Amino acid sequence: MKTYNIIFAGVGGQGVITAAQLLARAALSAGLDIRLYGNYGMAQRGGSVSAHLRLAQKVLNARIEKGQAHLLIGLELLETVRQSPLLAKGARVLTHDAVINPAGKMLKGIDAKLKAHLEEFFPGASVFNAVKLAGNAGGRGINAVLLGAASATDGFPVKPVNIETCIREDFGDKAGPVLEAFARGRGLKGK
Repeated sequence: MKTYNIIFAGVGGQGVITAAQLLARAALSAGLDIRLYGNYGMAQRGGSVSAHLRLAQKVLNARIEKGQAHLLIGLELLETVRQSPLLAKGARVLTHDAVINPAGKMLKGIDAKLKAHLEEFFPGASVFNAVKLAGNAGGRGINAVLLGAASATDGFPVKPVNIETCIREDFGDKAGPVLEAFARGRGLKGK
C-alpha cells in the first residue's frame, strides 16, 4: 500500500488532535503503520492547530511536506485554507464551514472568500455545515461527521468499522449520538 497522507486543521478546543488520534488508533487496529505529528500553534483555545497523519504498511516519518497530502479534514474554514498548500494535485478536502475569528481580529465576510478559494483551487472540495449533521452529539459529533465523510472517500485506507470501534471505546455508553453523526458523515460521499 502506498502511503496515505491526511492533514487535520482547526483551532484549539475543537478536538483536532483527538480526532487525529482516534483515526490513528483505528488505522493501527486495521494493521496499518502510522506516524502522527501534532502542531499546537499557540497552544491555547482558539489558536491554530493541525495534525499530520501518515498511513501505510511502513511509514518512516510523520511530517507531510508541501504537495503530499491526499486528504485535508478541516474543522475550521480559515485553518483549512491555511493548510491547503500541503495538498497534492487531485487531493480531497472535507471541511466544516465554520469560521472562528482569531482573538483580537474581526474578519467580516471572510467565510465566502474562503469557500470560493477552496472551490477554485480544489474542485470537488466538500464544504458543509457539520454542526447540523452532528445532531445532538455536539463538538464530538462535528469530528465524527468529518471522519465519516473521510471514510467514504475513494481510496481511504481505514475501514469504517475500525473507526466505529474506536468511537465506542472512547465514548462508551454515550457513543450512540457520535456513531449517528459518523453515519451521517458517511452519507456525504459524492457531495
